[in-house]
Amino acid sequence: KRVDATHTTLDYYFHGDPGGNIPSWLANSVVEENPLKLLQNFHDLVKLERYQGKKFAFIK
Repeated sequence: KRVDATHTTLDYYFHGDPGGNIPSWLANSVVEENPLKLLQNFHDLVKLERYQGKKFAFIK
């Protein structure tokens, strides 16, 4: 969701259904590490030339 001209909010959802309990190490990894890695990778991707000046209808 766009906050202003230079800020956006991002909701990160994870759903796991292994048919039982999720091990704590996996849950902790998903909660603590994955969102940061996702944002770091996204930060690098948006700098690529192919995304500069692009508009996408699905992004408001």
